[in-house]
Amino acid sequence: MARLSTGTDGLDEFLEGGFLEGSVNLVTGGPGSGKTTMCSQYIRAGLENDEKCLYITTGQRPSDVRQDAKSFGIELDITDDNLSMAHVSPSENVAEDIKERIADSSFERIVLDSISVFEMNWGQKEQIRKYVNRLMEHFRDISATVLVTSERPESESGKLSRFGVAEFIVDGVILLNGYALGETTYRSARVIKMRRTNISGEILNVELNGDGLSISPAERL
Repeated sequence: MARLSTGTDGLDEFLEGGFLEGSVNLVTGGPGSGKTTMCSQYIRAGLENDEKCLYITTGQRPSDVRQDAKSFGIELDITDDNLSMAHVSPSENVAEDIKERIADSSFERIVLDSISVFEMNWGQKEQIRKYVNRLMEHFRDISATVLVTSERPESESGKLSRFGVAEFIVDGVILLNGYALGETTYRSARVIKMRRTNISGEILNVELNGDGLSISPAERL
């Protein structure tokens, strides 16, 4: 089975080499946990491999995403012919809007950062499920390998995305966590699920600094 590198140092070894080609994967966590940085590294890895990439943002402007990525040493060069970036606004027709953006292109890597804004505008849970399903079907129709982000609610245990829907539809889920203790921020990651991949489910260390985001095994006491 072909796999695409995640672009995050240390993560591929916990995924048998990377994301399964053609899969749709969710990166979830609280604010500042490193979701967008992981997405930027994923796109950079594709550009370095001469792959056609699309970064869709629903909150920040594309220019802000590039500037934030640059602060972590990640260069997303908009003059690269293989990179497309777009901002989309939430609406009932957003799934069709995204379908139009990807219909005539052979994107190999796609990022949607994030789906939470859409979920908040799609109404009740069954309506959200319908729209999320439709969106994922569009991604799978073009066989792209997709990374989607979502905010994880802090107050509702058990849910991995804002409304607890996306995690049941995607092929893989990576959970990023972070908490502050005094002046120190501690970060961790866990691969919750990854279809057709042997995963350990162990908690992993996350480093986020000027060189980007990296993963390493947690120290055992």
